[in-house]
Amino acid sequence: KLKDTSYMFSHCENIINLNLSYFNTSEINKMSNMFSYMNLVKIDLPIFNSKNIETMEDMFAYCYSLKHIKLKFFNTSNVNDMRGMFRCCEQLEAVEFFSSNDIYVEKMDDMFDSCEKLKEVDLSAFIFSKASTVENIYNKRKNLEKVGVNDINGGKQKMEDQINKEKDEKIKYIEELIEEQKY
Repeated sequence: KLKDTSYMFSHCENIINLNLSYFNTSEINKMSNMFSYMNLVKIDLPIFNSKNIETMEDMFAYCYSLKHIKLKFFNTSNVNDMRGMFRCCEQLEAVEFFSSNDIYVEKMDDMFDSCEKLKEVDLSAFIFSKASTVENIYNKRKNLEKVGVNDINGGKQKMEDQINKEKDEKIKYIEELIEEQKY
């Protein structure tokens, strides 16, 4: 049985539409870079059995054209790594997670890094008590308007701390640029 789909569709740049409605994922435990570097515009994974998956690192990374993603019936009870999951999805505007269970992910660094058009993301199913780090989770997200996060186990506070840290870093960078121009 198929256990690892890492890089399965990676670099399949001519595929812009992908139907995985009948794709059996029940035994898969690794999906790193599964869709990375594709020209997908939209992906809808309606029945996505992800109960055995441990890593989704860079799963959709560098899908520059991807605008919207829906992950329905998303069981991530064993996922511990979502680092860079949507990294550099520059056109991505919205991510919808529909989970029947709480999501206990440990590694979320750079999850939405360089998703410059991201407007809305709902992470309310995520429980952040196991998250060891959320560094740069929203790095370079200029248009982010709405983040759904429950205040369970300090999740909301972790997100607010990260967003404030990024704001402080940007302000410091701008101040340094202004200072350099004075001389």
